[in-house]
Parts: sequence; C-alpha cells; structure tokens
Amino acid sequence: MRTQPVIMTLEEVADYLRVHPSTIYRLIKKVSIPGFKLGSDWRFHRETIDRWMSQRESQQLSAGVASEGNSRAQTTRPKSAKKQPAERAPRKKKGAASPR
Repeated sequence: MRTQPVIMTLEEVADYLRVHPSTIYRLIKKVSIPGFKLGSDWRFHRETIDRWMSQRESQQLSAGVASEGNSRAQTTRPKSAKKQPAERAPRKKKGAASPR
C-alpha cells in the first residue's frame, strides 16, 4: 500500500477522503476544510486533514447523542413541499405589434 504524502494536492485529498474534487472545492469555499494556497493551487497537510476529520466525527457523534433518535429523514422537507418558482408574466413575441 502506498503511503500518502505529508502535503497533498486537492486531487490527492479528494482521493484520500473518497469524494469528488468538486466536493473539496465546495468545502474550501465554506472555509470548512483546512488548507492553503501555493500559487494558484490548493495544498493540504495530511495530519491536519486527519485532525479535521476526527473533530467533525466527534461533533457529529455528540450532536447525534444530543438529538437522540432524530434522523435526517425527519428533518428534511418532503419532496411535495419544495419551493415553487415565482409565476412569470407571459412573454411578448418579437415583432408582434402591441395593441393600442
């Protein structure tokens, strides 16, 4: 088995966490995942990522114990309750004369 380098690229972190690279970009945007920029590229310390994962895991466990039995399905909206888009006025046809 190949060992992970001490400093990883975005693609290596995505592979390490078994997620798509776009997920890592989304976490960066939310300032959720610890990393730093080297020029225009993102880099991540493996040990910092491991600590970050442990902290998130313990937070989720403590939140799960606090809510005791609340499942994700209970907190999400049913599909029928989705927000409906705002109603739009009908469009005018190009070149059509407007009634006077």
